[in-house]
Amino acid sequence: EEVHAPGNHIHIVNFGGDVSANDAAKDTDRYEREIAAIQNGLPQLPRGVDAFEYASCLWCIQKIREGNGLAIFAHPHWKADVYHVRDTMTNYIFDTMPFDAFELLGGQTVPENNMQVAIYNDARARGVSIPIVGSSDSHGTVETHWFKWTSTLVFAKSDSRDDVIEAVKSGYSAAVEDYPNECVRAHGAYRMVSYALFLLNEYFPLHDELCFEEGRAMKDLICGDDTALEILKVVRGRTGRLLRKCFGE
Repeated sequence: EEVHAPGNHIHIVNFGGDVSANDAAKDTDRYEREIAAIQNGLPQLPRGVDAFEYASCLWCIQKIREGNGLAIFAHPHWKADVYHVRDTMTNYIFDTMPFDAFELLGGQTVPENNMQVAIYNDARARGVSIPIVGSSDSHGTVETHWFKWTSTLVFAKSDSRDDVIEAVKSGYSAAVEDYPNECVRAHGAYRMVSYALFLLNEYFPLHDELCFEEGRAMKDLICGDDTALEILKVVRGRTGRLLRKCFGE
C-alpha cells in the first residue's frame, strides 16, 4: 500500500501490513490531532525540513508498524519537477532513520533512480546503514512490462511475511534494475550484490527455462491436449533437482 497522507506529498509504502494507513488517515480530525502531538515533540529541525511533513511521515510509519508492516521511504526523486522531496528532507530522514527500508529503485526514469542511488551512496558514506528495496510502482497489472524493470531480491529464511521483513531490515536484500536491452544491475552491500548477480546471471535463467517448459505443458493440458499430461509427468521435479544440485539438500 502506497500511503498518501493528507497534506504530505512524501510517500511511505506499507508492505505486508494488516491494516491500511490510508484508511486510518480518513479520520481527518484524529489524523490532525495526532500529527500536532508528534510535531510538538519534535526537536529543532534543520532548515528546509518541514515539520508537518516530517511529522506526517512519522505518523505513517507508526501506523504501518502497528499493523506489523514494513515501512518504506519511497522515491524521493519521483517526477523531480513536481513531487521532488527536498534533499534536506531526504538527508534528515536518512540521518534519523525512522523508516525500515528505502525504495532505492522505483518505477521511474533512469535519471530519477540514478539520483536516488547517488543520495543513498552519500548517506552510506556518512556512516548511515540503510536497508533497501526496489519496486515496480506499477499500481496494477495492465503495464506488466514494468514488473521486472525494478525489483528486490530478498535473502530470507522463508517466503513468509515476517521472514521477508526481518531479512530486509537486517540488510539481506538487493535492489535490482533490469531495463530492456540493458545488462541487469544490482545495488546494495557488496556481498548482497555479488550473490544477487550470480543468481540473476547463472541460476535464475536455468530455473526459468524449466518453469517455462512446464508452464507451456500445463496450458496445453488445460486447453484439451491430453498428451501434455505425459510431458508433465516426465518434467515434474526438475526445478527441485536443479535447486538441490546448485545449493545442496
